[in-house]
Amino acid sequence: METKKIRIPLFFGMHAEPGQLLSICAGALPFIILIAGYLYLSHERNLSNPDEKLMPTPAKIVTAFNQVAFKADVKTGDTIFWHDTGVSLRRLGYAAIISSVLALWFGMNLALFKGMNALCMPLLRFSSLVPPPILLPVLFLTVGVEEASKVVIIVISIAPAMTLAVYGTVSKMAGEQITRSFTLGATQLDVIYRILLPQVLPRLIEILRTSLGMAWYSLILAEAIAASSGIGYRIYLVRRFTQMDVIIPYALWVVVLGYAMNYILGLILDKCYPWYSKQKEN
Repeated sequence: METKKIRIPLFFGMHAEPGQLLSICAGALPFIILIAGYLYLSHERNLSNPDEKLMPTPAKIVTAFNQVAFKADVKTGDTIFWHDTGVSLRRLGYAAIISSVLALWFGMNLALFKGMNALCMPLLRFSSLVPPPILLPVLFLTVGVEEASKVVIIVISIAPAMTLAVYGTVSKMAGEQITRSFTLGATQLDVIYRILLPQVLPRLIEILRTSLGMAWYSLILAEAIAASSGIGYRIYLVRRFTQMDVIIPYALWVVVLGYAMNYILGLILDKCYPWYSKQKEN
């Protein structure tokens, strides 16, 4: 009787099955290495130079964070950290809403109406290839350096790509569904708003989730160049004085906010459109 040999797949093999616990440990390992490396280098540099600014110790970071997050500013009376957070989130929220509406409307119409496609698609593809930083000087000269310019640069950064993604989604849906709908007596408005729109909305949320990184990049860039408040403005301001003990908490906070926004959009997707999540899994 032959005994079968139990083959354990390699961790990086194509047929590897690490398991949940091993996957969690493997995912945490790079972060542990980075944190441990920073702590070691920070400790060594601060031993040789107590005034070290490039790699502050955790104690210095906590002290600086406490100063900006829990102590009111003498001039304004606001806590700087939370005021900057509120300003940046407001700008990002306005831009996300505007971009989503534009992407939904233009994307669906470009996919359904060939005349509009012929008229607008070349401009849309061209605008999606323009790097946002190139437009900043033009925006500041035309729109100004107030709130509108920050919102507009984010919209310009993410709306064209979101529109193309919606266009691709609707183009795949259109065809047989539209033919059957018209056969059953549906009007154009019925097809757009009762048949296609409910299927596009969950996809739009997913597209917005993937656009958050570019949105944050454009926001930080705009605030760093022309703003008097916001996360990007604060990072750029303290950069002049090499205050890494302030920059590091702000940078980590941006990551936390990005993850939180992505998680919230994911929850909305799962709660409001469970059929879409199951469809993706299959």
